Amino acid sequence: MTIGATIRGDTNLDRGFGKWGGDLFDLVISAQESSVDYMLRQSLGDDYFQIDDQATPDQSKDVEALDRVSVGATNTLRDRGIHAAQRVLGNHRFQPFREHRAGEPTFYHGPNKNTQEATC
Repeated sequence: MTIGATIRGDTNLDRGFGKWGGDLFDLVISAQESSVDYMLRQSLGDDYFQIDDQATPDQSKDVEALDRVSVGATNTLRDRGIHAAQRVLGNHRFQPFREHRAGEPTFYHGPNKNTQEATC
């Protein structure tokens, strides 16, 4: 679930880790999300389908400390997941992903080995 952390243009960036606090972590994660999304859209085009949901400010407060389980965080994550799934499942562009069936796996080693030739 995207938080979309940003900073204002006039924010003083010359501050230590202590003054950044949790804002630095949120900013780095948001920047990474945006970068990965951009790169995948550019390289995969229509073969890339992002399933995500934007948190409202109140919902972000519910889930900002995921290491502390709460009823509010659980409900927010479940409800946002259901919302994202419903939105995606109704999208015609997602249909090929739903219809795709992976081929049988080939195991070269271990107890499930099903071939004598290792071609990798």
